[in-house]
Amino acid sequence: MLNHSYSLSVYYEDTDAAALVYYANYLKFAERARTNILQQAGINQAELLTKELGFVVSEVNVKYHLPARLEDKLQVVTNLIKLGGATINLQQQIFRGETLLVNMQVKLACIKKGIPCKIPDAVKKAFS
Repeated sequence: MLNHSYSLSVYYEDTDAAALVYYANYLKFAERARTNILQQAGINQAELLTKELGFVVSEVNVKYHLPARLEDKLQVVTNLIKLGGATINLQQQIFRGETLLVNMQVKLACIKKGIPCKIPDAVKKAFS
């Protein structure tokens, strides 16, 4: 079962006028963590795209608990909830130390030429 952790720092560009992370940037942090999972498994997304194969977020549910701030060190923890034939359901949580800041449920759909398709075995292995 997947249990992946991705570390990042909050930069000035990630924040708003109050030096808090802008809410939409948490989605970017989660995306970076998912990309890191594939990279660590040796999966090249650019190569998948040459085959017109990719992943789209079909659903996301986000609960914001506390804000991250400029220069915080964060961890994005990704856990597999369900691996289907054409979809992947994940829980992604963003922590500052032991403190949960954001909890999200993300559903990814595998598509080829814009149409849902079977997830390649290598990608299934990376997420399982």
